[in-house]
Amino acid sequence: MKKHKILLSFLPFWTPYIAPQGITLLKSYLGKHGYNIVTEDPNMDQTFRYIYKEYFRNLKCFIPYEKQGNFYNVGHDVLQNHMMVHINHDNKDKYLELVKEIIY
Repeated sequence: MKKHKILLSFLPFWTPYIAPQGITLLKSYLGKHGYNIVTEDPNMDQTFRYIYKEYFRNLKCFIPYEKQGNFYNVGHDVLQNHMMVHINHDNKDKYLELVKEIIY
């Protein structure tokens, strides 16, 4: 039986304080069963770091200062929802409406 190649990725955006242990454990387990596993951590990539900083800089423009509170904690929830909408959208107009809803 031919084993498949599998890519495990620790998706952005997580702080450097959170090690990607889950994908490491999966890689170890699947590797023992003959699978060819590659792991990636795009959080360490400079392009992703730049996008992260720009995203939050732009997001702050839409949130009044007095409502920012713990901005980065809430901002990560917004970013996560935004990424899910982006990945799953199939209609540009519907996508833009969902992004507006997420941000407001």
